[in-house]
Amino acid sequence: MHLNPLLWLAVALLVYFLIWGRKGRGAIARGIRTTTAMKAAIAAYRACDYAAALQRAEGLKDGAAKTPEYCFFRGEMLHHLGQLSEA
Repeated sequence: MHLNPLLWLAVALLVYFLIWGRKGRGAIARGIRTTTAMKAAIAAYRACDYAAALQRAEGLKDGAAKTPEYCFFRGEMLHHLGQLSEA
């Protein structure tokens, strides 16, 4: 069965959009960035280095937007650091 080259192009563009999207904000790219940042923050947390975990939590932002993951992890690290009013 021979597929039309335009169909292959459409599939390639769809995959590109899903992974990177416009300006690297595709769902898959965003998920990979979030997972990588979360792993780095959790590694610092497990080492009881809460200040470093707080700093690494900044990678959980989506540009300037604060994601739910960022808000939760930042609040949790501030709580561990004793900064309850800011948490």
